[in-house]
Amino acid sequence: MSENNNTSIFNEKNEEEISILDIVNRYLSNWQWMAISIFICTLIAFLYLRSTTPKYRSNAKVLIKDEDNQGLSSSIDILEDLGLSNRNVNLQNEIELFKSLTLMKQVSNKLNLCTRIKVKDDIINTRYGKEPISLNSCSNDSLLYNKDASWNLIIKNDKKFVLVNQKDDTKFGTFTFDKPFNSPIGEIIIKKTDFFFKTDNLKKYSVRLIPLQQQALQLKESITIVPVNEDASVLRISMEGTSIKKNNAIINSLIQLHEQNVIDDKREITKTTSDFINDRIKVITQELSLVEEEGQNYKTDKNLTNLQSDGLLFSEKNKELEVKIMRTAIEKELAEYMNSYLDEHNGYDTLLPSNLGFTDASIASTISQYNLNVLKRNRLLKTSNTTNPLVIAIEGQISDIKTSLKSSLENMLTSLKIKLNKLYSEQRQNKSKISSIPEYEREYRSIVRQQQIKENLYLYLLQKREENEIAMAATLGNTIIIDEPYSSGIPVSPNKKIIFLSAFLIGLMFPIGIIYFNDLLDNKIRSVKDLENIPIPLAGDIPTKTEKGYLVVSTSIRSSISEAFRMLRTNINFLLHEKTNNGRVILVTSAIKGEGKTFIAYNLANSLSLTKKKVLIMGMDLRAPKLTSLFKSNNSIGITNYLIDHKLKYEDIVQINDDENKLNYITSGPVPPNPSELLHSARMIELIDAVRKDYDYIIVDTAPIGIVADTQLIAPFADLTLFVARANYADKRLMEIPKALYRAKKIKNVALILNDIKQQNRRSYYGYGYGGYGYGYGYGEDEIKEKKKRSFLNRFKREKNNKLK
Repeated sequence: MSENNNTSIFNEKNEEEISILDIVNRYLSNWQWMAISIFICTLIAFLYLRSTTPKYRSNAKVLIKDEDNQGLSSSIDILEDLGLSNRNVNLQNEIELFKSLTLMKQVSNKLNLCTRIKVKDDIINTRYGKEPISLNSCSNDSLLYNKDASWNLIIKNDKKFVLVNQKDDTKFGTFTFDKPFNSPIGEIIIKKTDFFFKTDNLKKYSVRLIPLQQQALQLKESITIVPVNEDASVLRISMEGTSIKKNNAIINSLIQLHEQNVIDDKREITKTTSDFINDRIKVITQELSLVEEEGQNYKTDKNLTNLQSDGLLFSEKNKELEVKIMRTAIEKELAEYMNSYLDEHNGYDTLLPSNLGFTDASIASTISQYNLNVLKRNRLLKTSNTTNPLVIAIEGQISDIKTSLKSSLENMLTSLKIKLNKLYSEQRQNKSKISSIPEYEREYRSIVRQQQIKENLYLYLLQKREENEIAMAATLGNTIIIDEPYSSGIPVSPNKKIIFLSAFLIGLMFPIGIIYFNDLLDNKIRSVKDLENIPIPLAGDIPTKTEKGYLVVSTSIRSSISEAFRMLRTNINFLLHEKTNNGRVILVTSAIKGEGKTFIAYNLANSLSLTKKKVLIMGMDLRAPKLTSLFKSNNSIGITNYLIDHKLKYEDIVQINDDENKLNYITSGPVPPNPSELLHSARMIELIDAVRKDYDYIIVDTAPIGIVADTQLIAPFADLTLFVARANYADKRLMEIPKALYRAKKIKNVALILNDIKQQNRRSYYGYGYGGYGYGYGYGEDEIKEKKKRSFLNRFKREKNNKLK
């Protein structure tokens, strides 16, 4: 039991290996097509790489600085002591600023990217930055920003050139270098640069003008900006383009212009703060002069000389109240100044002084938000106008913020007035206790107090002006270049390795796919494997006949097909395992005509006769007899005559072939009008019984079983039925005929023969003893030598013809 299980497992594994080998051999047999397909795809990949402009990647790294680490405080942080400044750097905001369309337009303008000049049909623009000519507008280069034009410029000599429209080859005319001329886009001038050489004469250049908006969008798509990692404030700026030099120049300009924009924004706020402080200083100076003059006049009018001794009478509490009154008055004065400043400047382009020392944090925050919106609006107006929806939206925000700020200032003034009145009330209560202080001194102290308030405010503003000037002089950007733009010099696209690998895989899979779908749609029987699912044993597979004539089996023939019939003969003996004293009847049929059943029957009979057995071959296809043509005999008498004429004996219709085998045969005879009735008669039984007694093997060539019922009538007489299917001819669906007949038990002991099969599709490839292993240890050696000889001669002739050509 164990041995049987092991054998079963081994057979399953062997069948699996055979299936894999079969699939591999199926595709490898078409290796020539695979090689051609791979060669073509590789050639296409090579031509693609040759005609495609390579792209290179340049990279740079910049550090986004924290405002806290810049040494000197910026103008935004003049009054940082109020704790209203937020210094956290938002990398995502910086990325959006770097990739803003406004910045891209600035880079395009600086590097003149909207004008592209290169040698016509030059795949790689190797002269970037060294163009021999330049194009400019005679009035303002900004007039070219919205133009879209494509020209061919042909240099005639050192002075002249021809301008041609690329779209329709229309010639605009011949013009002179360094002289203005009218063109379809306006008055322009084309100049020679320092890189113009005599070798540029007669060269054709492509001149392309691209609208600024389109160029900025293209530039934005080609630049990638990402953080290096989550923990560092470092950005990696990458760009892909056809010129390394151009990539590096664009990245450098992008960093420089971003840095300059940040500096300009800071300086604009600083300048606005400076102007506000200077205006306040002028007002305070005038007020201080008036207070000092008032004090001088008071002393003169009242004849007062020294009031210091009288000031000692003030209590400590009164001093504290004065300090509070002074601070509250200063803050109230600043609020009034800010309120009047808002009334004086009703536009949307004026920045407000930031962080002037208000104790209310919301006011400082509102001022900062107002300034950011004003800067954003001013930046948009550089590339747009006041009708832009974004500008209108920002102006609405500015108005809302301004209204909110004025409301906050009014509330603050009301609160400060209440606070100041309360302090004055407390001061009056304290002063009432100082009855000894003369009225003059109290009046004079009021004047002195006003003077001190003005002096302190004046000194405060002077200090802030100095800080603001220092901040303006030391204004820095928020970026530090860690790595200058660089490139490895290796193209990132097209990727040669991936393209060649893809070409190889496509070239390999294309023929494999065709073979697979061809096999999927193929209904023809191609090999022994197509018969595996049929529950009928395979008696043999006969290779394609290469010999002339129908006889392929004799003592003098040594070939693969001869050996195949010998193997068929051996297998038939195994199929006819029951011993009997009478002859064996072997019926040969097929599903349709043209599958070679007569050829099989004829050569099988000759093969059996070589074993010194008495063999008779009978032509039972009464409708379309074929056996007569093989023996080249007269078909005037045969089975039809025997079945009709009861006086005839079977010996009267037996004929002997004149070859070396002396094969006995009976032809079908004349074609009768009722073949089925004749084959169903009692004489048919007598004929079969008679020949059984005198012959060892009776080979019966019948009509196709799938067309007429004749074969089914004589099938019960057969000891073995051989069903012939022709490779590359028979439809797989026709195999349902023998399966149905076998299951219905209308035929018994049936076996299949696959005829006209190609050598590589035979079962001998799986080790059945011939074909793949020399089919019989020496049989067919002459045939192999002859094939090798013919192959060598054909190859020699081809080489000779190629040399003659």
